[in-house]
Amino acid sequence: MSHRLTVLPHLIKHTPKVYNHVKGPFNVYAFDLDHTLIEPITPGARFSRTADDWRFMSFTPGKTTLEKLSEIIQEDPTAHIVIFSNQGGVLAVPQSSKSCMKYTAKIQLILDEVSRSENGVNLLGRLWIYASPKKPASSGLLKSKTKVKQSMVTKNTRTKQLKLQNFYKLETARSEVEDLFVKMRKPEIGMAQEFKKDLSACYEAAPQITWCHYCGDAAGRPKDFSDSDKEFAEKLGVQFKIPEEVFI
Repeated sequence: MSHRLTVLPHLIKHTPKVYNHVKGPFNVYAFDLDHTLIEPITPGARFSRTADDWRFMSFTPGKTTLEKLSEIIQEDPTAHIVIFSNQGGVLAVPQSSKSCMKYTAKIQLILDEVSRSENGVNLLGRLWIYASPKKPASSGLLKSKTKVKQSMVTKNTRTKQLKLQNFYKLETARSEVEDLFVKMRKPEIGMAQEFKKDLSACYEAAPQITWCHYCGDAAGRPKDFSDSDKEFAEKLGVQFKIPEEVFI
């Protein structure tokens, strides 16, 4: 496998195992995933229904988004391609959930297709994929507040004090975990910060990067479901482009 899979409650990421050894500075070209790079094969479907229900899009007849990504890598030896995607239908707790397994299988199929493309091996070494999954009900990570309160009922005062301390620790941890879900979901820029941290970990010193653009379909147009991609780019201080500007 070309990429290392990391599944956290608040983040799913695919990072290259063998990366470009150019030390930088780097140009970073960032993209959304659904309806920017890929689309469902099933007619009328908003999102993929199965792991293989997708294809690379073609905004220009005879030329796919994958071919454009390959062009970027060929023309710019310092380029890295990074994908930031909100995956509100994916539950990463537990990791064995049906939605999580379907999503990670889909990404592996995408990476497999990249590997078979022209210049695919070079592209794989500079391709990073980050997804913000759905927050589980009641965070799904810690004991519920009710159970903790019930466990505090005891005749022993010292035990009660310890239970109370644990309750506040638990509530603090719950708040921190819920904050992570908020920070990772676009338009917040937590995924971009995670990418910069991961990229820096590959080198002795943090490399200098230049964000070339962020491309996504959620631009706040009348037909769009939101403006989260546009706002994400603004918060990141990056030029925003819709797919038609990049791929046509």
